[in-house]
Amino acid sequence: EDSQSVALTIGDITIEDFDQWTTQAQYEYAASIDHPVRKVAHFTEYMVLGLLLFGAWHDSKRKKVKDFLVPYIIGTVYAASDELHQILVSGRAGMVSDVLIDSSGVLAGVLLSLLVISLITHARNKKQS
Repeated sequence: EDSQSVALTIGDITIEDFDQWTTQAQYEYAASIDHPVRKVAHFTEYMVLGLLLFGAWHDSKRKKVKDFLVPYIIGTVYAASDELHQILVSGRAGMVSDVLIDSSGVLAGVLLSLLVISLITHARNKKQS
């Protein structure tokens, strides 16, 4: 229901005359974008997880490879364990494709963190010279 509500809101925002569509047409539109909306939400949630894991793990004295790998691996293992849990829940299905989407979100969060740290370091070094 949440993703359907989000999909209806997206329709309302992006389609000029959406409020003039029949209720059935609005719900059909919402159903047609429901899957992508849910996948983008998962990607975004796991991107935030990647940002947080990186922030918790980051140490400026460590090599960046380790700063990158540990949060990425932790986030990916968490994504896989979440899908494994879904296999055990009635009415749910664990999917490898969801682990790939979620781990891509973690990767994006970790890379974004690395980029921000690099930009801050570069700006500080430039200011000091």
